[in-house]
Parts: sequence; structure tokens; C-alpha cells
Amino acid sequence: RQQEVLLMDALSYDVAWKFMCFDPNERLETEGEPVMVNKKLFINHCKTNQHLSVQTEFSHKTPFGCEYEVTANTKLNPHKAEELCNHFVVVMGNPAEVADTFQEYKN
Repeated sequence: RQQEVLLMDALSYDVAWKFMCFDPNERLETEGEPVMVNKKLFINHCKTNQHLSVQTEFSHKTPFGCEYEVTANTKLNPHKAEELCNHFVVVMGNPAEVADTFQEYKN
């Protein structure tokens, strides 16, 4: 298993994350810029340089529904590109259209 990610209340470089542009050709130009919503991006741990990753093979039932384990692990395919488990999207919701789960939001 990979390094599990947990929430902490601390001011330390150990808990610093940055959003990185999905397109490698635009990463340098977009560094430090506001995050664009509804576009793919990577969430990168500053100290280890590992991307946030969702482990779909490890799920847990909670009062909020089925949740997946989140780790700091950049997974690459044979072409040295990040796999789908490292892709994230910042979604802006419309308060009038409340969806209980991400699955409902996608539909």
C-alpha cells in the first residue's frame, strides 16, 4: 500500500499541496495562478512531489456512503503519463441543483 493521506491542523511544509495544470506544456505558465474550475488537474504534495491518488480497490462504508482511500502516489502508465486515479477536477456547484453524491452529479 502507498502513503495514506490524512487531514491535519498544522502549519508545516509536510502538509503543503499545490494544484498543477493537467497539460505539462502549461504547468510553468499557470504556476501561482488561480485554479480553473471544471478542468482536469493534479494535486501535488510539495515535499514528496507525489500526486494525490484515489485507491478504488480500497473502499470503506461510512455514514456518508462508500469512500475510497486517498494516498500520495503518482501512478504512471507505460507511456509515462499519469493514470486516471491521479486526475482531479475542482467542481463549482449550483446551490439550486443539489446532488447527494458525485455519481448523481455526473448524470
